[in-house]
Amino acid sequence: MKLIHLLIFILSILSISFAYNIISITEYIKLKEKLEKVKIKNYKAYIKLENFIKNTPCKRIKNDKSFLLTPSCLSKNYIPIIDTYTSIKEWINYIKDFKHTFYLNKSSFLYTWSSIIWNSLYFTDYDKFTKLISTNSTWEILLNSILLSKNYYVKIPKQYIIRKQLENYTFYISTKNLSNRWKCRKHNYLLAINSLNWYILLPHQKLNFNKLLSQINNNLYCRELWNRHKKYLFYEWVCGASTQLFRNALTNPYLVITKRYNHTKRYAKYYSNYIRWDDAAIYERTKQFEIKNTSAFPMYFFTFKKNDNLIYLISVYPKKSYDKTIVIRKQIWKLKALVWKLVFNKNFEETYSQFWISKYCCKVR
Repeated sequence: MKLIHLLIFILSILSISFAYNIISITEYIKLKEKLEKVKIKNYKAYIKLENFIKNTPCKRIKNDKSFLLTPSCLSKNYIPIIDTYTSIKEWINYIKDFKHTFYLNKSSFLYTWSSIIWNSLYFTDYDKFTKLISTNSTWEILLNSILLSKNYYVKIPKQYIIRKQLENYTFYISTKNLSNRWKCRKHNYLLAINSLNWYILLPHQKLNFNKLLSQINNNLYCRELWNRHKKYLFYEWVCGASTQLFRNALTNPYLVITKRYNHTKRYAKYYSNYIRWDDAAIYERTKQFEIKNTSAFPMYFFTFKKNDNLIYLISVYPKKSYDKTIVIRKQIWKLKALVWKLVFNKNFEETYSQFWISKYCCKVR
């Protein structure tokens, strides 16, 4: 097929298929793939088209589910930027699972960051889209000039923009399994962990988990028979949430633990058989758990419920990080254990470390 015939064919498709001068990214990619089968011989005409696109401003229209971009935006490799809070809040709708969460069953491990498993249903042409915006081929210039002449916008799904943006963020994840937990304790844990959902810890600020929980109306807690008439700031099983936050901070190189206590008793049943002495107990205003954001950027926290029993706590550093942490959990005596956090930069040079010696009076099944 000659080039002129192909252009007439493309223009006819555009004029018939789209009433509002909008073409989806999927259709755009299909047309580009058709153009790639044609050899371009008239490079003088091509250079004129290229200059035409360069001199055409990039315009965009935003709606709830997509962005409309003029073809000149694609030629200039321009991708809209969504504010960090919105991108983090909305991306949860498009994920399937995570890889590389906190290692419960290893006494010592190296942690870099967690990987996202995206739901492929929402990203049919994402790989082609990323390739499209990273290159600027002859055929793209040709197609973009045609679309510009017909006053077309390219429709790009919002999730594509969000995913592309989040590829430059870093995620740290700890999990909690609620299988075979009493209903009352499960309720209190969820109440506590959800207080961290969409929490923003600003640069160089501290988060005191006790103070955060004290803001919850204590009438919302489930109380067991033995303490039904006692008034506390919070009730049993919230330590499951503080422990999960402690584990998250152990893997995050930008979170420093400023206050932490272990339980007086070694509750094997309370924390399951996988606990490696890395618990964090909280009680009223005496036993407190506190962390500090040492980075120059806000740290974003949110929870993700994979199913009824598996809860993820995720802290998001809104930049690409190459720092690593090594977590060591080691029993050094019968009821004494070491928890050690070491942080390294990308050259594997140690930047700082923290350690805790946990002492227990007894073991409880």
